[in-house]
Amino acid sequence: MTDVEIFLFYGCPCFVCTDLYNIIQQQVPQIRGLGDQPDEMNKMLQSLTAVLDTLNPIRNLGSVAHPNEALIDDHEAKFVLNIVSTILHYLDAKIYG
Repeated sequence: MTDVEIFLFYGCPCFVCTDLYNIIQQQVPQIRGLGDQPDEMNKMLQSLTAVLDTLNPIRNLGSVAHPNEALIDDHEAKFVLNIVSTILHYLDAKIYG
């Protein structure tokens, strides 16, 4: 089982998004082909995965994922969902076509 499969199957909490992106980039051939501007695309993807890492405290402390008295506002929640959705759509398109 590859590191990616282990993460996806077990949801291993030892990975942060930036680590997971690096593993995916090494082990999933479809992610390596980043078009005519690979350096810039790689920088963008690394930046977005760093953004995802910063979303973890929001998930834990400002959402209904755990009992919390104070939740993030609607606009911020939509912002978070759009970021995650954009990254997942991109990866899905790259991997599965």
